[in-house]
Amino acid sequence: RLRAHTSDEAGPGPMADRFRRDVDGACIMRRSYEDRGLQAKALVAVPSARLLEQAGMAHVSLPLAPGVGDPAARDALVKELMRWFKEDFFTWVN
Repeated sequence: RLRAHTSDEAGPGPMADRFRRDVDGACIMRRSYEDRGLQAKALVAVPSARLLEQAGMAHVSLPLAPGVGDPAARDALVKELMRWFKEDFFTWVN
């Protein structure tokens, strides 16, 4: 939890309190992204073998360790993942 440092005896004020709450909320959200259980659940929905094959990385498995694969192949994988996410995973409505 963050603590505001202020020399004002009246306290940090409502803006500082709101900022502190926003930062605390962002920290909690960031920690959820690092949760291995949630990452595993998300990977179940992703057709990783197909995306890796289309990106020319069929010999690799997800999640990728830092530095695995050449940068161009990693870029191709990100593009395939974005295409899948936009065109196959989501259903767009008007």
